Amino acid sequence: MNAFNSYLCSTLHVAHAHRMRGTRWVDDPAAIAAMQRKVPQSVSASGFELIENEFFVGPWVMGTRYGVSDMYLFTLAQWMEADGVDPRAFRRWQRTANACAPIRW
Repeated sequence: MNAFNSYLCSTLHVAHAHRMRGTRWVDDPAAIAAMQRKVPQSVSASGFELIENEFFVGPWVMGTRYGVSDMYLFTLAQWMEADGVDPRAFRRWQRTANACAPIRW
């Protein structure tokens, strides 16, 4: 679980942050624009595709028990569409997201 959460915070969350917070890494407007253009690919390919195909156990992230990884991934998934990623492309995750819907955060 800790390894998965570390992946979320060091890879997927950072990929998302490039869309709105590029100035954390560079000052050049052209570089910021380039990072923003890359967000859909990095969030999808480096993030959710890898999770969907390699890490996701199901029905929850780590298997049969709901845990903190599910909460964190659910939060990051809420940003997918704004990042230019179609959440319907990740069917395994969609089943989990639907199961999370009744949970009040």
